[in-house]
Amino acid sequence: MLLDGGVSAPKLIVSDRAHVLMPYHVLLDTYEEDRLAGKAYGSTKSGIAPFYADKVSKIGIQVNELFDDDAARTPGKSLPAEKKCAVCPSLSQRSSGSSGTV
Repeated sequence: MLLDGGVSAPKLIVSDRAHVLMPYHVLLDTYEEDRLAGKAYGSTKSGIAPFYADKVSKIGIQVNELFDDDAARTPGKSLPAEKKCAVCPSLSQRSSGSSGTV
């Protein structure tokens, strides 16, 4: 679309070590704002805080993992259990057979 309008294509290089913002980062950011209610810190709910938390904790997904066949075969392998519970509570209930307490 931009190329048709005469705008040149950008020369963009992305490091294979760059971290990837995932949809669950946005969910976690939204859940945290809702949890804090009146004491919320005014997040943009774009997932930046959980994204950086994963990056600093060295549990985030890097671009090179997107091209790793082994990682592609096991989706969510890098996703810690506590995030799986927060993002997909129904999945954790089904797999543990619990009544909803985690």
